Amino acid sequence: MTCSRITLRTLTIEDVQAHLECLEEVIIKYLNYGKPSNLEDVRTWITDEVIPAWKEDDPKLSFVIVENISKKIKGNISIDLTIKQTNLDY
Repeated sequence: MTCSRITLRTLTIEDVQAHLECLEEVIIKYLNYGKPSNLEDVRTWITDEVIPAWKEDDPKLSFVIVENISKKIKGNISIDLTIKQTNLDY
């Protein structure tokens, strides 16, 4: 999905570093039990959970938010269609 300011797209393995840099504070607080993430943690999450979810038509999907002008990742949206829950991390 694209609008004039942002694009939503699937996370790819090429997004590991940018995802780690822009979301680390949120990840530490809510997702990683107070511990810093590392490149391998993010790479594993993308390769083991995010990419397979899209390939297998899983109801739990993650999108990366990209600012169109800078082309930088600004956040992440996770959706669980089974419980109608959306999480926005930025």
